[in-house]
Amino acid sequence: MSGTSLRLATKNPFYLLSAGLVLYGISQGVTEISDLRLAARFGAAALATYAALLAMTGVFLVRVLDVWDDARTVLLIVLLCFAGLSVGFDELAFHSPLSAAPWLAAGLVFSLAVSELVLRAVSVPWGWRWRGPFIAMLGLLFAAPLLATPGWLGRETSVWRVLAFPWLGGAAMLTLLPAIHWGPLKQPTRARMARAGRRCPWRWPLFPWSLFVLLVIGIIGRSVLLSLSFVVDDGLQTAFAPYFLVPIAFAGVILILEAGLVHRQLDTISLALALAPATLLLTSEPTSATGRDLWESIATSVGNPRWLSCVLLTAFYIMAWLRGAESAFRGVSGSLLLVALGVPQHAGLVIAALPWLLLALLHIRRGGALATPHLAYGAFASLVGVAHLASGPPAAPIVLAAAYASVFVVGMVRSDDWALTLRRGSAVATAVAPWLAAGWHVNQTGASSAAAPVAGATLIGATLVAALGWSWRRDLAWRLALEAHAATALLAGMGLLVDRGHGPLQLTIGARAAWSLEVGCVCLLAGLLMSLMRSRRRALVLRWLRRHFQVWERSPAIADE
Repeated sequence: MSGTSLRLATKNPFYLLSAGLVLYGISQGVTEISDLRLAARFGAAALATYAALLAMTGVFLVRVLDVWDDARTVLLIVLLCFAGLSVGFDELAFHSPLSAAPWLAAGLVFSLAVSELVLRAVSVPWGWRWRGPFIAMLGLLFAAPLLATPGWLGRETSVWRVLAFPWLGGAAMLTLLPAIHWGPLKQPTRARMARAGRRCPWRWPLFPWSLFVLLVIGIIGRSVLLSLSFVVDDGLQTAFAPYFLVPIAFAGVILILEAGLVHRQLDTISLALALAPATLLLTSEPTSATGRDLWESIATSVGNPRWLSCVLLTAFYIMAWLRGAESAFRGVSGSLLLVALGVPQHAGLVIAALPWLLLALLHIRRGGALATPHLAYGAFASLVGVAHLASGPPAAPIVLAAAYASVFVVGMVRSDDWALTLRRGSAVATAVAPWLAAGWHVNQTGASSAAAPVAGATLIGATLVAALGWSWRRDLAWRLALEAHAATALLAGMGLLVDRGHGPLQLTIGARAAWSLEVGCVCLLAGLLMSLMRSRRRALVLRWLRRHFQVWERSPAIADE
């Protein structure tokens, strides 16, 4: 059987062409039969016959021709036939679930029996750690029509049961975790294969992971087909949206992470941590009317699907960090921030405070150089979440105020290098806060004259904060902020004198001119600081400032100069 026969049996696309033509013919034959039960029986019988024929072909390729590559292709096509067999009874299950249940059960038994006989015939290792997830995932494909049919619990809950199918698919995928810990196949039948003169060339992980990758693709396709079969409105508009697949995506990322942790592969761990945020790309709002109605129903009863995905992302990063992936700690803080920003109005204060509590516990356990910025993220998330619960989605000034308060408090309390950066950043924000507030007020109201009280009130508050920061930490940045506010107050007083009591400076020269003057003063101060840093006499100037203010922190760079 070598020579010409072997060359004809290897590296040819005819198996795929055959499968495509046969499946197309079966689908066309089903559409031509008007009787529903007869069409389902014909499709099932034809597909089962073709699957059995392919299974025998695969065994023949292994046991007679010893062509394992083509046998692998044929057996994967058999698995696709099993998935198609589960789809053939959707229409019958929609109208008569009791009539479809025996046929679906028979199809599952047939698929499992053929799979077991083929694997035993080709003598490949197949333990229960792999057989169990295979049965669970294949059984879920055949149980899907009975799960989603409106004949059991009514049409109102059918869409929710279609939505539950990907969650069950993700749970079935997670049954592969013991197999990952078990590691590569041990090939317990190696002696029997040697006696038979054969040895399986399929190596882990290509086998058996290729089977499960194909089953995952089948579960994804089944999620779409369930919506087409059982939740259809106005033609082909269905409730299906990409966010249906979020549980399957997270299950896949968990399997990749666990494989990296078990086998100590840093690249695989990094890949899983990088793929996890990409699952949020699936949370786009649907375009169909049925899909939008389901989106609103989920948002009202449970929570926004995008926010729920952020919760799953947070749980994934916490699990990864607790399992030993240290780089996942950054993802914990970022995902908790997303959770706090999108906290539902009806979720209660506990959910808004949860990011703060979790981050506090994680910082106490971990510590380290990144504790300060993560603590600032947690404080900001908590403040925004409380503001959201109090009055709905917060406006831009409230978000900026929450960010400033978090940076200011954490920078003042902590004493590391990150805290020093946060303190100086909050000092710069304090210097420009009055102009930001005035500009935002002008853009919102369109009245330049009404911005003067807002700028004045913000100027007073920023001056008090700058004085508090300077007295607390005595950094030069806070003293410069006080100097900037003093110059600003002087300019405002000059404007009042020029105007002779008829109004603020903006009424005299116009809002844009006043804004330009004020921002120009701030830019002048920034330019002076930049020139100071680039000057050759920087050490002399800094030494004079240190003697004048007695607040500059001595650094090795200044001491060398």
